[in-house]
Amino acid sequence: MRKTYFLTTAVIAVSLAGCGTQSDPNKREPGKWKTEMTLVNFDMTGVPANMQAQMAQMKPQIEAAMAEKMKSTGIAELCLSAEQSAKENVSEGLTQGFSQGGTCKETMNKVADGKIDFAADCNLASQAAKMTMNGTMESKKIDALMTFDVAAAAGKPGMNMKIKALATHLGKCDA
Repeated sequence: MRKTYFLTTAVIAVSLAGCGTQSDPNKREPGKWKTEMTLVNFDMTGVPANMQAQMAQMKPQIEAAMAEKMKSTGIAELCLSAEQSAKENVSEGLTQGFSQGGTCKETMNKVADGKIDFAADCNLASQAAKMTMNGTMESKKIDALMTFDVAAAAGKPGMNMKIKALATHLGKCDA
């Protein structure tokens, strides 16, 4: 189902959105992390009005599906090792997570001075798409808004989805 595809994509993108080590303010500190996501907006274009109204009422189900996907993949709470922290890469995680079989080209990738400013143009199975992530990043907290815009094309509906992501460092990993 189309919604599940994009929700999975968003979960993957958020899980890979940090980068880091303790000594670098633009990197995540190793340890236990908790990630929460909130669906801010989900709209489809090129679909009948009654279907759009149904989608608006489905927000709780979509958020529950996101939470379940995060839990089942181990993203909701994870232990980030020093090695994993050092290797994380914002652009790889976001573009790979969003494209899933398509192609993406970064148009902006700035992670500096505690800020995240990322954008990419993508081609997803013959549909043009844009992805952005803007927010703040500290060694123990990431607070960002991700936007996914997919243009309607040849019988395929378009989509706009905004997700608020909050990842916080909880301390040392459980033994």
